[in-house]
Amino acid sequence: MMLQQIAKYINLTAIVLITTFVLVLIVFTFNPYLFNFNNLFKIENISIIGAKKSDPYFLKNALTRNFDSLINFDTNHAKSILEDMEWVKRAHINKIFPNTLNIQIIENDPFALFYGNKKTYLIDIDGEVITADLDISNYKSFLIVRGEEGKAHISSIMRDINIFFPEIKNKIDELEFIELRRWNLLVNNDLIIKLPDKEVGQSLRNLKKLFVDQKILKSNVIEIDLRTKGRATIKIDGDRIKFGLEEV
Repeated sequence: MMLQQIAKYINLTAIVLITTFVLVLIVFTFNPYLFNFNNLFKIENISIIGAKKSDPYFLKNALTRNFDSLINFDTNHAKSILEDMEWVKRAHINKIFPNTLNIQIIENDPFALFYGNKKTYLIDIDGEVITADLDISNYKSFLIVRGEEGKAHISSIMRDINIFFPEIKNKIDELEFIELRRWNLLVNNDLIIKLPDKEVGQSLRNLKKLFVDQKILKSNVIEIDLRTKGRATIKIDGDRIKFGLEEV
């Protein structure tokens, strides 16, 4: 008899629990506002690693301004928001339930100053703008890039220089993108080198010959024009000398 009563009690308890669960489920299904999951998973902790030049406060504020909960948190959208901010090149985001975001920041590496649209921009080697809010006096030794669309092509010319004439890289003070198609190099603040719009690698090879064989930097040469294939036009204090590059 005792066992039967216990069995009935257990069955009754199970029925009550199941019924209660079903009723709660029905209520939440038709009236979800009775229970706010967003509050349960509200973002309370944001850990940021790698932010040395970017301001962690602004990074956190940008996220919490757009998201309030891990439930509605869109990782891809958040990544785009962060990578649009100054200094941030890449952002990796991990959600840790119930309330935490772990963020790893990779910052831009400043490479040059770009002058355009009457503003000065700090850019990286890929031509991506890091910031326009800068104290230029802190970047006096940086390479200067000029010319419309110059920043979009900086990585290409620097790749060619690194391949064909890397020794000149540290001697270049300015790069100017001319007519949306070619580059002028200003070396040691007084020597202008005019590169062609095609076969830039070969022109840099020829330029290297001039530097090594003719000791150009120790002469009074003020301009080297390499725009004509197979020929270098050298300007010396107002005079021009033309010769075939195979002769140098």
